[in-house]
Amino acid sequence: RGTNMPPYLHARGGSGGGGSGGVRVLQAAWHPLSCSHLCVLTSDSRLLLFDARSSLHAPDEALEVPARPDEAVVAFSFASPSAAGWASLAVWFACSDGALFAACPVLPPSRAGCHHLRSLAPELLKTAQTEAARRWVRAQAAACGPQGPGMAGPGLGSFEPASLASGAVQV
Repeated sequence: RGTNMPPYLHARGGSGGGGSGGVRVLQAAWHPLSCSHLCVLTSDSRLLLFDARSSLHAPDEALEVPARPDEAVVAFSFASPSAAGWASLAVWFACSDGALFAACPVLPPSRAGCHHLRSLAPELLKTAQTEAARRWVRAQAAACGPQGPGMAGPGLGSFEPASLASGAVQV
């Protein structure tokens, strides 16, 4: 099935070509729990989540990836959906100085994302370390509804609950 996608992607703040002061695309990957959600890491340390079915001109969600002034976020990787609990909702980031850290939860509003969340919800609620994490699980599960995706709230988490998946790791 075809999609109506533009032939280019402009990162916010620049031409996408990496010119003086321009924001460059460092990496892009399809989210493993969606056939239409593309995650893009930009040189201004942002992870952008686009739904390719609707628009690649503006992200549905944006996550500011915190980095120290002397380091740069250079790559990301999704945790395996078969990982246990919260870890399956994490995105791992690698920095130029060798630091690794995770953002969790990161979940696209998709049929597979809803199915994954519903199957994990009891475990996530039991192992959540904060009330904010429990509220997030309940809100996302309710928004999914019985018919599939209808996530009303953001599916991209912040770094606040990242400790639920693992937190910062230095190598």
